[in-house]
Amino acid sequence: MWLPGERSKSSALAEAQANALEYQIKANQLRVAGKIREDWWNLHRARIEQEVTADQLTNARRLADDVAKRVKAGDLAQSDQHQAEGAAAVAESAYAMAQANLELAIQIIQSSIGATSFSMLVTCPLWPYQSIGSSPRVQG
Repeated sequence: MWLPGERSKSSALAEAQANALEYQIKANQLRVAGKIREDWWNLHRARIEQEVTADQLTNARRLADDVAKRVKAGDLAQSDQHQAEGAAAVAESAYAMAQANLELAIQIIQSSIGATSFSMLVTCPLWPYQSIGSSPRVQG
């Protein structure tokens, strides 16, 4: 037996609880989507950093080789060769760090989305632009 107004209040409470649950679910979905989006862009940032440091390493090695040839020819001092070799070592260290960061970013997003094969995501272009430089925001 219901008291006066108890039935309507009970149904209003049930409806409010259902709405609260629905909003909680949507908030959790948005939180997960935000986490995945953040992980996705961290992955691409790590990939770009790895590519940049690979280029820097290549250039540092070329410079060190060129300096070594010029030292051998007598055009440069031995100290220049040591400096070039040091720069190549720094570039190699930066590349190793970038490679480790890329591997970490892959593992993080893999765990976020539950993927087992991940090579497609690492090599895919930055949607909707083929590269960072083609983005209207980057071009100015």
